[in-house]
Amino acid sequence: MVTAVRQALFDLLAERGLDGVEIPEIALRAGVNRTTIYRRWPTKAALLLALMLEEMRVRVPTPNTGCFQTDLEQMLKGIASILADPAIRSIFFFLSSRVDPEAARVKSAFWEQRFADSGEIVTRAVMRGELPKDVSPRVILELAAAPLLYRILILGTSVDDRTIRQMAAWVARQDVKGFPPLQAADLRG
Repeated sequence: MVTAVRQALFDLLAERGLDGVEIPEIALRAGVNRTTIYRRWPTKAALLLALMLEEMRVRVPTPNTGCFQTDLEQMLKGIASILADPAIRSIFFFLSSRVDPEAARVKSAFWEQRFADSGEIVTRAVMRGELPKDVSPRVILELAAAPLLYRILILGTSVDDRTIRQMAAWVARQDVKGFPPLQAADLRG
């Protein structure tokens, strides 16, 4: 059922864009009853959150190469790759542009989970002695992802492998002790 709903959502996104997609249409396309979807995902935002987190887990797995800079580079390549998908970009734009409480909750939950998942590369780098013990995984990940997200989502440009290598190398060299990470409340709004 989840696979059918996911496929229906992405097919409809490709055809109509996010504003033209509602849960009853997704249910019809997926061949399931809409109450089945609403039981599992009570809102469109909740459905988008669940499917985006799963897409990120599958398409941007947390690398473990034994080298922080290489892990960071692979993670950034995965993010760039997934953001090349117009359906994924439309979900990012939808979640980013909404200011209602449900969207804020979904956006906060998405980023909390993504930072938790990808924070493993920083934790492992600290254990290997590549980064100081008091570094904030969140700050490192914010510094790594921000230029990539800006270039792809705001400027609408692609980012090549050479640029991603340079971004990863730059972040790996930074001294970020004392740099304050965003708090969950900052993401709500």
